[in-house]
Amino acid sequence: MQQFEPKMKSADSYSADELGQYRAMSSSAVLALLLGLVSPIAFFAPVLTIVPLLAGGMALIALSKTGNPDNGLSGARLAYVGLVLAITFGVASCTRIAVVNLLYSRHVDEVSATQPLEEK
Repeated sequence: MQQFEPKMKSADSYSADELGQYRAMSSSAVLALLLGLVSPIAFFAPVLTIVPLLAGGMALIALSKTGNPDNGLSGARLAYVGLVLAITFGVASCTRIAVVNLLYSRHVDEVSATQPLEEK
């Protein structure tokens, strides 16, 4: 029985064109992704909606940096993911706040309509 051994090239056998050039990762893209991943914290308190806003801002900064080929920075995909997360959780948390306020106001209207005020 014959043994199958895959032929693998070593890293030295590839040309520079095949490997491409190394491009440093944009720190703002990484920060945008991290802030985007933390963005669900905005559901806990209205003041924390600043987190998705910061994530979106950092993602836009990262996209402007990585879009310029002269910078030699990579990370546009990370920035896009951070931007999508920021928009998704930012809109969802703002919607949640609006719905909760609407439900509270309806409840107050119902309670005030069904219970007369007590006179002293």
